[in-house]
Amino acid sequence: MVAIYYIIVFVTGLCVGSFLNVVIERTLRDESIVFRASHCLMCDKKIKWYDLCPLISFLFLRGKCRACGSKISWQYPLVELFTGLFAVLCVYGYLNSFSASLTNEVVWILNFFICCVLVVIFTSDIRYYLILDEVMIPGIFFVFFVKLWVANENGLLLHELKYFFISGAIGFLFFF
Repeated sequence: MVAIYYIIVFVTGLCVGSFLNVVIERTLRDESIVFRASHCLMCDKKIKWYDLCPLISFLFLRGKCRACGSKISWQYPLVELFTGLFAVLCVYGYLNSFSASLTNEVVWILNFFICCVLVVIFTSDIRYYLILDEVMIPGIFFVFFVKLWVANENGLLLHELKYFFISGAIGFLFFF
């Protein structure tokens, strides 16, 4: 039963990874990440719904566009695969924690969100030598406010604030 749960989480992570690829590519091209259908970057043809299965479509089409035959970057299956694996690891950590509570579920979601932000940052940095502010700034604020909420729920607000300021000072000194 647990194996089926992990498979479902992995497939969900693959789908999230597919969306992360859209975020990476479209943000760099100043395109909407919501309103335009998936399309080939070479021939600009709309990708059919049956060619949008994460990882499986890449393998089935042998890494080429169905319409024009141009090669599809290995970025796409790798981002999907690693996001799926990170989802499984985050759930594994949540299921093996000592206590299950609402804040633990929020922490699991927070950890997966952090993994997704890091996948986008890592991929855009490796591929284009850019770290996207459109990803970094919302990610920082989301993590900050959720961590404060979790710390407040657990009665550790002052403790967490102290570490926020210490880590912020270290980061500032590093870049200063």
